[in-house]
Amino acid sequence: MKRRHSSLLQYLLAGASGAVLTIAAPAYAQDTAPAGSTADANEAATTAAQPPATEPPEAEQDEGGVADIVVVAQRREQNLQDVPIAISAVTGETAQALGVNSTETLTFSTPSLDVSRGTFNSAIFLRGVGSLNSNGAAESSIAVFVDGVYMQSQQGGVFNFNNIERVEVLKGPQGTLFGRNATGGVINVITRRPSHDTQLEARIGYGNYDTIEGQLYATTGIGEGVAGDIAFYYRNQSDGWGTNLTTGNEVFTNNHFGVRGQLLFEIGNTTTIRIGADYYRFSDQLGSALNVAEGSKGLDGTGNPGYYNVRSTVDDYARSRAYGGSININHDFGDVRLVSITAYRQTYGRFLLDADRVAGYYTQLSSTRRSRFFSQELQLQSDNPTSPLTWILGAFYMTDRNSELPNQFIIGSGGPRPTTVRNFEGGMPLTSYSAFGQATYRIGESTNITAGLRYTRDERSLNAIIIQSPFPAAQPTPVPDDFPLTPATPTLTYPVLPPDVTQSKLTWRLAIDHHFTDDFMVYASYDRGFRGGVYSLTTPTIPAVLPEVIDAYSVGFRSDLMDRKIRFNVDAFYYDFKNLQFSINVAVGAGFVSQLFNAADARIYGIEAGLTIVPTRHLQIALNASYLNGEYTNFPMGTINVPNPVNGNGNVTLNNVDLSGTDTIRTPPFTFNASVQYEIPIGDSSLTLAGIYYHNSGFFWSLDHRLKQPSYDIINATATWTAPGGRWDVQLWAKNILNEEYSSYANATGAADQVSPAAPRTYGISVGIHF
Repeated sequence: MKRRHSSLLQYLLAGASGAVLTIAAPAYAQDTAPAGSTADANEAATTAAQPPATEPPEAEQDEGGVADIVVVAQRREQNLQDVPIAISAVTGETAQALGVNSTETLTFSTPSLDVSRGTFNSAIFLRGVGSLNSNGAAESSIAVFVDGVYMQSQQGGVFNFNNIERVEVLKGPQGTLFGRNATGGVINVITRRPSHDTQLEARIGYGNYDTIEGQLYATTGIGEGVAGDIAFYYRNQSDGWGTNLTTGNEVFTNNHFGVRGQLLFEIGNTTTIRIGADYYRFSDQLGSALNVAEGSKGLDGTGNPGYYNVRSTVDDYARSRAYGGSININHDFGDVRLVSITAYRQTYGRFLLDADRVAGYYTQLSSTRRSRFFSQELQLQSDNPTSPLTWILGAFYMTDRNSELPNQFIIGSGGPRPTTVRNFEGGMPLTSYSAFGQATYRIGESTNITAGLRYTRDERSLNAIIIQSPFPAAQPTPVPDDFPLTPATPTLTYPVLPPDVTQSKLTWRLAIDHHFTDDFMVYASYDRGFRGGVYSLTTPTIPAVLPEVIDAYSVGFRSDLMDRKIRFNVDAFYYDFKNLQFSINVAVGAGFVSQLFNAADARIYGIEAGLTIVPTRHLQIALNASYLNGEYTNFPMGTINVPNPVNGNGNVTLNNVDLSGTDTIRTPPFTFNASVQYEIPIGDSSLTLAGIYYHNSGFFWSLDHRLKQPSYDIINATATWTAPGGRWDVQLWAKNILNEEYSSYANATGAADQVSPAAPRTYGISVGIHF
């Protein structure tokens, strides 16, 4: 049953959102630049600088027209319409208007992108390509970069956006331009560049579920050639969406805090140094607090306790903190630019999970994860805009020293006290070397040919120890939050030291694009991507999985029509996938652990179309649609879970099931988003109405297709009144206005089919100041 909320604030928001025809919304940029122009040194190196703004004359603004979107997807500043890559871009201003303030909500504005929160890590799928591996050392199929820095840890991949200039989502394999290769795509986050002009922006708001949220951004000049900025973010939701019926405590609360700062040094006209640091922490139950799915039964025979309720022996939680710094150095030698990007990051996370989702001790899991990550990237870039040849050469080195200390399972038989403690301690260090390069040659004035190569060498090792013992008699029950427990005399102890695994691969990109006119371009490309195989940290005795390899074929066109009042872009693609990596749950006592395996081969094809209409400078409308078709072409050793035939409680795991010919998971056949932004002048002030509508036709969470996400629709809306002079504004906002019940995460396990709900309807008010 859906929850209902009534308040004066809710009715005000309903009235505001009802005035908005919420139909579509990708990205709108205010900045323009000539096609193919070269970025300044800092932007080209780090993809983080703000492109130079060129404000069109007022008369042209009144006539409307789609603004150029300047992106740095190819490590140089280009009009998005000239880039032969499937790409979506969201500016910070558009994100604020449409409520796109996190990686999860980026889903609603980007065709074929799905970002959800798993038990501990973010799970990013793009065009059906992604990873459900929950190992702390696992890398996502979709790489996340922030100001040119690779965010290796999936824990660090979930963050709330603040001081964002724009977000670029590149689709398909990426590796010949970026430091770390990616099989499915790249989310490239670009923050605002420190300014010598003093600016202060702040926003504070309050929403339902007793939610307080605040942001602050400040920048100023510090001295000759030196500027700095700092950004803060805070969010605290103290009321939960539901209740743990076993403990009586609220669930699905959260607390987030983050700070980022930068210093920009401009040394003469040739050298730029950008130093950045950040700290982020969160405590959240989204994706970690799960309940038994409707239609399934837990090990004790109980079913779903209510969509936002759980029935767990312990109160689940996931807590994480991440911090790091980077130094980006750019030096211009004239026709060649040298770029150095150095970064160091640490992440620390801890979660407590009642894996069986019922009262009584069957399986509880506690894990503490640490990662120390270092990367160094060097680039040489051509910097001669008059030359028909543009090129980049790069080298990338990274190390990741990660550990799970400990990963502890508390196992029982459903009684009030556990029977067994199983401790796992270990890590999977990674060292990676790569060299990459790409060149584009212009033939005449209309045709470009691009070729790129990348060589990657990944070296991984595994060290682990497993200790199993009876549950210590002196330990209290219920099991306290301050895991781990001290084991009693071990009954099983064995170290795991498999041989190191080294995986090398040559990948590439080939592309051609042709401009029939200034406003119509077509392209075709062929890319190969690679993702290294890893060990299963929770089942370390099995060999490492094989690397994934993807061959991607793409065609598309870019067009501006009717004096640039309409923009219509289309991209079509075909993916050939080998050795997909999957995580499956296998039985351990009455519970389960996650185990990696290769799912053989698959193919995915689809088409995406985007239509943007700007009839006047006050009205912007965008429509985006995506069609996907994915199938496992060779999957003879699939693993599925089916209901227990005896009493229907829990599940029993079956092996060696041929899943060839079945649909790939997390691949919705149809997604659609539509947005509108409409500014209404009111004297010297203005009222801006904005909204976004998102439709997902549904997809399968599990390989056996029993656990399915039904189709759902999301509507978000804002109404913002800006005072004369633009110094302050008031915004009413609402998300999930239809109060749709859909899942953030779902999993078929040996205990039951389990789901974690996404957020219900939320709404609130905020006030912003701008100086």
